[in-house]
Parts: sequence; structure tokens; C-alpha cells
Amino acid sequence: MRRLILTLLLGFVSCFSIAQERPILDWKFFKNDRPAEGKYQAFTWTILSYKYNFIKSNQEQMNIRFVVTSKADTAQSYFESARRLKNDTLLLKHEQGHADIVYIYAIKLKQIFEQTPFYKSNYKTEIDGIFKVVFAKMRAEQARYDLETDHSKNRSEQKKWNDYFEETIKGFAVAK
Repeated sequence: MRRLILTLLLGFVSCFSIAQERPILDWKFFKNDRPAEGKYQAFTWTILSYKYNFIKSNQEQMNIRFVVTSKADTAQSYFESARRLKNDTLLLKHEQGHADIVYIYAIKLKQIFEQTPFYKSNYKTEIDGIFKVVFAKMRAEQARYDLETDHSKNRSEQKKWNDYFEETIKGFAVAK
């Protein structure tokens, strides 16, 4: 009986995707000190990725299961030790914003995948195109975030962005 219900549910869903929980950065996340060639006092290496497999297809339309992930990579990230010693929570919160941007775009990518019908004739091109567009928008937002906040130095702009992150992420939680 469960198998029949699951099969029926999958028959009505053209795309199923998953994104993980929001990553929360703390001092333990930053294991590396700022390298000599480091441009910034802190840097958070973030990754947006997806993978997929087929659940089922009819004559033309594909049912695809997507796994969308966002993560911050501790191995590639760093935080200047002097800032850590001063407990620079403003800069730490700024770095959290970079992780939040990737998380927000993972959810957006997930939503687009869920809403897009994929067809046998062009699904690979369509999936790749969607990812490239979302990734480009995410990179532009990362750059705008650093520009507007001046890497956390512009406190009023940083507060606006912090509020935006909280509101946006809460909105996603309500929409679940």
C-alpha cells in the first residue's frame, strides 16, 4: 500500500529536491589564520552545488530528484587571529552573511528546479542553464554585499543586510 501511494505521489511531482539547514558560522568554524597573501581580514569559502538522478519518466517529461546543497568550507576559509582575539563579532556576522547568501540561493535554486518541467530532449541543457543563471546572480549578490557593507565597516548597511537575511530565511521557513 505504501509503495502504491509513493508511486502515485511521484507520478504527480515532476521534480523533488532537498536543501539542508542553514549553516551557522562561529569561531570554531574558522580554523585558519589569515594567510600573508590574504586580501581580507576574514574570508568564507562557500559552495553552491546540486546533483540529480531520475525517479521516473513518461514519454517526454522527466521526474528528477535533485539534491541542492550550500555549504561553507572551513578548509578554505580564514579569519585574522587579531580580530578573533578582539572578539570581532561584527566581522563574524558579516561572514555569516556570505554563508546566508549561498543558503538563500540554494533555496531559490531548489524552488526553480521544483517548478520547472524537464523533458528528455533537453533536460541536461535546461538544468545547466538554470544553475548558471542562479550562480551568476548569487555571485553578483555576494559582490554587492561586500561593496555596500564595505566588508562590515559600514554598520548601517550591514544592519540592513542582516535584517534582510533574517527576514528572507524566516520567509522560507514559513513557506515550507
